[in-house]
Amino acid sequence: MEIGVYRWESESFQFSLLANQSPIKINKLEKAIGGIDSLKNAVGIMVICADFDKVAKKYSNKAYPLVLLEAGHVIQNAYLYCAERNLGFVEILGFDCQEVANIIGNNCKSLHPVVIGIFGSKEVDNN
Repeated sequence: MEIGVYRWESESFQFSLLANQSPIKINKLEKAIGGIDSLKNAVGIMVICADFDKVAKKYSNKAYPLVLLEAGHVIQNAYLYCAERNLGFVEILGFDCQEVANIIGNNCKSLHPVVIGIFGSKEVDNN
């Protein structure tokens, strides 16, 4: 994949590269997620966003817990994928949602970041 910001298109089951995206400022993203300084070595960063209003039209008052449940499933699958391939993965839950949305260039105001996943290589301690 080309370096850039992608959006998962649920209708076509594929990623699409978002046009007119400026490079993500890693230091700003590190600050928005609470000062974690390991992003410079990340292989990939996944931000799961949700449109709560759209989900609420179908699931009413169950929208919020269902979105969180589905986001958890995605994160669990990412952990399993990385474990199988000996990759590192960590999820981030405590972050500034508005700042993350601004940094990733969220063009759709109705999408709200729910969870962040960081992919990377496992550090091996040879001592």
